[in-house]
Amino acid sequence: MHVKGSKISLAILLLLLCCGAGYAQDTGAIVGVVKESTGSVIPRAAVKITNLGTGITREVTSDDNGRYIAEALPIGVYDITA
Repeated sequence: MHVKGSKISLAILLLLLCCGAGYAQDTGAIVGVVKESTGSVIPRAAVKITNLGTGITREVTSDDNGRYIAEALPIGVYDITA
C-alpha cells in the first residue's frame, strides 16, 4: 500500500508542476532614460508610448534623473517619443 500511495503523490506532484508551466506572461514593461544629443539627461520629460498594433498610447513622465518606466503593457511593438 505504501508504494501505491507514493505513486499517487508523485502523480499529483507532476500534475502541479505541469499546471504551473501553463501560465504565460502577457504583459511587459518599457524602461528607459531620456537624454539630449549631448548625453545630458532630461528630467521630467513627457514620454509617449504607442502600441503600433492597437494605436493605444500611454504617457509617463521621466524622473529627476531622466528615467521612466511604463509597466503592465500588453506584449507588442511600440513607438516611443519624448
